[in-house]
Amino acid sequence: MLHYYQETVKEYTPRIIVFYCGDNDIAAGKPVLQVPADYIEFITKIKADLPGVRLIYLPVKTSISRWDKWPEMEQLNQRIKQFNATDSYLFFADTATPMLKNGEKPGQDLFLDDGLHLNQTGYALWASVLTPIIHKVYNESIKR
Repeated sequence: MLHYYQETVKEYTPRIIVFYCGDNDIAAGKPVLQVPADYIEFITKIKADLPGVRLIYLPVKTSISRWDKWPEMEQLNQRIKQFNATDSYLFFADTATPMLKNGEKPGQDLFLDDGLHLNQTGYALWASVLTPIIHKVYNESIKR
């Protein structure tokens, strides 16, 4: 996210950014505290270059293939949720919790055969959470 910031964010003038990150970082062994620090650096760049942009963060999803990493991913999600709560231009769309089956590992019905990538059902679940938030954030952005 930081390496390609110039090409993927700054080059454009978005009103809203929907952002997912951290899954591969944690899976690759990046310390859980480093990912929120990188996120804050990313937000700092956006605020400097694109004031007024709103950002909706999608938390790291739980997945079958990375279930052993879920405690760290959940900790990361909570840290970013707490950070986002301090800024009215930052939002947290909890797409992770609805994927859990009574607090347990998610079902195969949400994933492709690899147990990592979402299938149509998984993305429909995400969309059911994200769509109302996008509408709310967009409506707020045009009022200011």
